[in-house]
Amino acid sequence: MEEQKLTILYPNGNREKIIIEYETIGYDYLIYYDNQSFNARTIFHAFNKMREVCFDPRGIKVLCNGARKNFILSGMAADMGDGFSGYIIKDRSIVLQLIRLLFKQRLELVYIFDYYDKPKKICSVKKQRRYINWLYGLIAQSYLFLEKRQKS
Repeated sequence: MEEQKLTILYPNGNREKIIIEYETIGYDYLIYYDNQSFNARTIFHAFNKMREVCFDPRGIKVLCNGARKNFILSGMAADMGDGFSGYIIKDRSIVLQLIRLLFKQRLELVYIFDYYDKPKKICSVKKQRRYINWLYGLIAQSYLFLEKRQKS
């Protein structure tokens, strides 16, 4: 069993250090927090299940990379790294970032549990998923656009 220290931010501005525990059972990850367990194929998805149950309903933010709105878990990071690392898409250069992602170029790779102290960029799992779906829509549109340009 491994431990991970995290910082949470309450809506009133108070911060608290918490400890989660995790382990692998077969091919799944289990996270234990507050007498509950959350399991999924990757640590990131188990972490999101924990956030949805323990923190999001009360407006509490977990101050780490994995809770950032613009954190993306690629298929390769999920398969090879079990979801411990993912990519950060920088809003100011989103088109360039999408092109890099399309052509498998290097993006900023971060560890999901590393501390991140910009609460305005941390969001709920629901908002994070909405942003990711929007990004994937842009990627699909960009890919189709590039494909049409190459044919003409």
